[in-house]
Amino acid sequence: SGVFGGRNQAMAEKKKLVPLEVVTGEGSANDHGTGQLQTSVNIAKICIGTGALALPRAAERGGLVVATIGLAGMGLWNQWACERLDQLRERHQVDTYATLVNTVFGPWARMVVDACTISTLVGVCIVYQITFATLLGATPLALHVPWAVENAPPSTAWRETLLAGVIVLPLACLPDLSFLAKWSALGLAALAGGFVTMFAFGISSYDGGHCDVPVPMVPSSLGSFSQYFGVAAFCFGIPPLQFSIQASMSAPSRFTSALRGALVLVWATYVVCGVGIAYIYRCDDEGIKGNILQNLPLTSGSAVVVRVAYALVCATSYPLTLVPVAGMIKPVLAIIFGSNARRTHTPLADAESGESSGAPVVSGGGGEGSARERVVLRSALVLLTTITALCIPQFDFIVSIVGSFSVSILSFVLPSAMHLRMVATDSTGSAGMPALSSSTLVDYVLLAGGIGTCVVTTTLTILNHKSA
Repeated sequence: SGVFGGRNQAMAEKKKLVPLEVVTGEGSANDHGTGQLQTSVNIAKICIGTGALALPRAAERGGLVVATIGLAGMGLWNQWACERLDQLRERHQVDTYATLVNTVFGPWARMVVDACTISTLVGVCIVYQITFATLLGATPLALHVPWAVENAPPSTAWRETLLAGVIVLPLACLPDLSFLAKWSALGLAALAGGFVTMFAFGISSYDGGHCDVPVPMVPSSLGSFSQYFGVAAFCFGIPPLQFSIQASMSAPSRFTSALRGALVLVWATYVVCGVGIAYIYRCDDEGIKGNILQNLPLTSGSAVVVRVAYALVCATSYPLTLVPVAGMIKPVLAIIFGSNARRTHTPLADAESGESSGAPVVSGGGGEGSARERVVLRSALVLLTTITALCIPQFDFIVSIVGSFSVSILSFVLPSAMHLRMVATDSTGSAGMPALSSSTLVDYVLLAGGIGTCVVTTTLTILNHKSA
């Protein structure tokens, strides 16, 4: 699930955990940037994060055959969007996603990007709190008694949700968060350990998925497919981070080649850890949970270790994700309340370039004004995410709604729309949409598909949640 970070190695360590992030490169091999192979590995690490915990249930809802094909289609869609963005980057000679959107469509589109960015990051913070609460609530460290209750509803963990808020509040208000990046870097290892434990328990308990429960091959309804689509979109989301990844490369022109290798690895991982686990755990009498780690037995020692470890990862990752939100909101609040501060940069552009004091960095925090303003703003955001997590404690719903809405707009709608505008400008000199041709047909199809899936899947996901 994303942190839109500045050029800071400590923040780079955080970039493995959340699907939607703007990055500037991790672990550069030298001062000239990363090579193609290292970039492929970095992209894969960025994609594979907390959202993967929702994939097994999403795959079950989408049908295992459709889910497998759909994940490949999602990867190809990301690839196509990134290739379009690369052409736009060369055409307009810009180095950030937000600057490109502003150049092509103007300030209104930049505001859309800002809103999607903020909503995505806030959604990720809520996901961290819900995950912390549900996992800790299924261990002996739970605040409710008895804690070992089979098939307990998410609302049971309200005490743990409040505890999450209490823990992250002082951490989020610190001016320097660089020490947290080292802890949150353990997230990928904790996630891998969780999936290994899931497979080991599933194979031993359910005979590797051999049971009388039928295998769901296709979605049972459009609503089920919508929930699958949102989670799948959340688990990719490469286009908005493309520019910063390219800036970290020694040969930015080789980004699309690096991306192809990364997407193959990500697809294979998701098929194994999402579709594979869904196949095995369909035999669980309680069904596949929204967070697959909840399917582990409550009394298993290894399961307790996995849950506690990943709960700690969520607690240390939350502040690093919240800081960018505070930096983005501060200029908006300054305008609303009549401050003399002028907003000359879009938050996403600042975050990508690291040029503004409002950019999300792990030290300083000058973009939020005085220490008092920083504490008040970040405390208000912690309160907002805590209340939301208490009111909507469904992990997979939050992941799905963020993926269906904001990630879809940034990844699927805007790239095709901007490319069509570029083609129209180059061919006719006008700012309208170009005529249908072989070169624009795919863009029109993907633009219509992006808008359609965004609207339909977001709406159905919300309606299904209300009726559940």
